[in-house]
Amino acid sequence: RPPPTDSGCSSAGGGDRRGRADSGGRGWASAPQTLVKPDPRAHVGYAQAPGKSPDKAKVGPPTPLQRAATVVESAGEQAEGFLKFFSIEKGFGFIKSDVVHQDIYTRGSDLPEGIVDVGRRVRFELETTSLGKPQARRVEWLPEERFAGCLKTLGDKWGFINCPAALAIYRFDVFITREQIPAEVVDNRQTISFVITQNEQGKPQAKDVLCEANLDDDDDDEGPEVAAQELERASIVGRANRW
Repeated sequence: RPPPTDSGCSSAGGGDRRGRADSGGRGWASAPQTLVKPDPRAHVGYAQAPGKSPDKAKVGPPTPLQRAATVVESAGEQAEGFLKFFSIEKGFGFIKSDVVHQDIYTRGSDLPEGIVDVGRRVRFELETTSLGKPQARRVEWLPEERFAGCLKTLGDKWGFINCPAALAIYRFDVFITREQIPAEVVDNRQTISFVITQNEQGKPQAKDVLCEANLDDDDDDEGPEVAAQELERASIVGRANRW
């Protein structure tokens, strides 16, 4: 008898073999799958975290805002300095203090109301902003102290005052302009008193200068012309060689 044909099972086995053939020899055809469109944001630099969108799982260098968010704002610390600069138009300025190496930002609303006295010493609460910058809050003016001294040098336009007390605090002789010298001062031995303000470099300058002591009676006998000449001779030495 002739051998049986495969006609009775060609639909199953043949179909399987055709399936393998149709698959290009790659094995059994897999079940249909849903095509997932890739997220365009899922590129290098993003990591998809479970339950989070790619935007919230960003890896890599932090943005400036992220860096700022890591800085904790510090509470106020009492410090002293002087008002270095202030713009009334813009409503802010800067304080210079030994406790911080950079200028300290302050707003007009933190200054005593109605007063802007550049160069005057202040006490304030030092805080750190969310960006890591120093800021002065609740600024108070320190009481102005009067110092006393004598003219040390005097040039055509300005000179310096010899004041040991001020020198110990500010480490520089006190600057004074010729226009600030009272008319009663005709000799460098006369005592003058003054209030100190500081320039942008922190160096002391005299203001509100007063003559505290006149010449003795013996000196008056020499006459004002002789005393004025003596003052002029003493003032010519060392014109601004310190500044």
